[in-house]
Amino acid sequence: MPAPPWELDLQALMGCVLQASQEILEVYGSDFNVREKDDASPVTQADERAHGLLHQHLTTQTPHFVLSEEDQSSHAKGLVHLRAGAPVFLVDPLDGTKEFVKKNGQFTLNIGLVVGHQPVFGLVYAPVSREILCGWRDSSLRQGWALHGKISATEGRGSEIKGVWSTRSESLTPQPVLGGGFEESANGAPALAVSEELGSARRPLSIYLSGSHRSSEQERLAAEGVHAQFHRLGSTLKFCRLVQNGLDNAGDLYLRLTPTSMWDTAAGQAALLATGGGMISLEAPQGEFSYARETLLNPGFVAWRSSVPPGVVQKVLRALKPVC
Repeated sequence: MPAPPWELDLQALMGCVLQASQEILEVYGSDFNVREKDDASPVTQADERAHGLLHQHLTTQTPHFVLSEEDQSSHAKGLVHLRAGAPVFLVDPLDGTKEFVKKNGQFTLNIGLVVGHQPVFGLVYAPVSREILCGWRDSSLRQGWALHGKISATEGRGSEIKGVWSTRSESLTPQPVLGGGFEESANGAPALAVSEELGSARRPLSIYLSGSHRSSEQERLAAEGVHAQFHRLGSTLKFCRLVQNGLDNAGDLYLRLTPTSMWDTAAGQAALLATGGGMISLEAPQGEFSYARETLLNPGFVAWRSSVPPGVVQKVLRALKPVC
């Protein structure tokens, strides 16, 4: 398995992530204060301490621009770099601060690298459960490697990663759904056949939703006849559920209609795409989820694991079409 391109030292980066994780857990176990940022979102000392470590590492060990949620001064310039297609790290030192404050463990540390408007590398780490998701695609975007597992602390020997690496060697471009956008066939019927099993009463979809934001996904899908079991989970852990094949809490889709920012999705999306999964915007005319935008805010989206048939994704999109 080759090392990630783009001048990334994965071992050194993972060491920094574990160090930042310790800073987060130190605050997590204390009687910490919560403040509000200008956008009314919460922030704690854990966000700031993790940001300091990650920002210092990425700016000194790589040549790429770093756009971090906790560095307001990087936002405008980072958007310029993203629109130009230049390599940009999108960093959320503590994704799921609301979950952090609730002390339910459902928060992550996210590092995504976007090149040419697309996420090509992603690392997600959950400090409480020690869950890790890491994936990248090569410069051709036709090969991908991903790891999902856990970090185990080994006394006297530091930490070890225990997980399963997966390799994808074929084209990693997701199959088109609804003609690549939201069009229907001439007679109004679905352009692709919907699986008779997945999404049916016999085999309901496993769909992940936001843990802290409520919206109308469930009602819309039920009205379209999509059978699903819904799970609410905080932070980028929802992307992790789309790559953990064979486990009880594995997910088929992640639906998001409520607001997120670029740093909330880049890392998870990069790892998902490396496994052959897909993600589509609910607002772009052709569905492309591009990071060449005027704002840091994301459109609504649907993400799915690699084994979900295009017809199933299509049926879900048809149910959500009224909000597009």
